[in-house]
Amino acid sequence: MQLVAMRTEIIAQLEKLPGLASVQPWAGDVEKVLGQPKAARSAFVAPAGGRFLPMQTMPPGAPRCELLWDVILFLPAGADAETLEAVVAPVAQGGLSGLRPTGGGILWPTDFELVSSTGLANAYRITFELTTT
Repeated sequence: MQLVAMRTEIIAQLEKLPGLASVQPWAGDVEKVLGQPKAARSAFVAPAGGRFLPMQTMPPGAPRCELLWDVILFLPAGADAETLEAVVAPVAQGGLSGLRPTGGGILWPTDFELVSSTGLANAYRITFELTTT
């Protein structure tokens, strides 16, 4: 696994999207971030978990893993749909779906949810799965 390299490549891809004022690694708390004034759209990237796959060869090589990555978006109310669509768009259109980061595998969206809403801003979590080789 090359978590730092993968995160860096996910962030670099998100930075290409128009309208995201800030893209960075997640290091906070949803409620605290939502409490701050958010006039601009921002995105945070975090490894969300994973599962190691059974050994397939003898002697064993590097462990294979199904990784989950969360992209947490903070958006002004009313600016949700187009930003969500842009993030999950195919990589050829600037989104993350189909991105092949260092370490192998293909990033693919699995689900998203509205995590929190203040009336002025909404927080969404989009989970992407990636199986390393």
